Amino acid sequence: MAFATEHLCISYESDPEAVAKYLPEPLKPSNNNPAQVIIDFGKWYCLWDEPDMPTINPERTSYNETVIWIGCSYEGQDARFCVQTWVDKDFSLVRGLIMGFNKKIGETYKTTYHPLNPGMPKIGPGVGLSGYVASHGERLMQGGMKIEKEISFSEIPEMMRLGQINLRYFPSMEPDGKPSSM
Repeated sequence: MAFATEHLCISYESDPEAVAKYLPEPLKPSNNNPAQVIIDFGKWYCLWDEPDMPTINPERTSYNETVIWIGCSYEGQDARFCVQTWVDKDFSLVRGLIMGFNKKIGETYKTTYHPLNPGMPKIGPGVGLSGYVASHGERLMQGGMKIEKEISFSEIPEMMRLGQINLRYFPSMEPDGKPSSM
């Protein structure tokens, strides 16, 4: 399994108490960034066990998704937690649910400039980028930015460099029964 991605991440500060309400037990607010929220508009390219899949079924080798990340801590160690994800392909939806991502079907759109199109700007300072996510015909959220400068990997917000914690929950099929897995 191999992945490559293009991300448009917009980071902002929110009310730490409001952010904490989205953390399930046993997660606690982040030690370093309890108010930080990151909206990640992404395009993912994936390849599974069939190297020829891009020519057999190209629609199975990419998908678009938007993720809401918040900081958390588990046993004192900071990480990030996915509050919600909207994705446009069913294979990513199912894989994500199995892995513990809270995924729903939705459409993600983000600015894409092609380097061979002379009418489009080269990605760099002064260039604008935007993205939005929609579901059931309604725009749910949007964000945009103008690039000020190129940064190094170490300047990316710390939360995006941390590991992630996923929550897998499979409820019982019987009323009031124990969860199948947690």
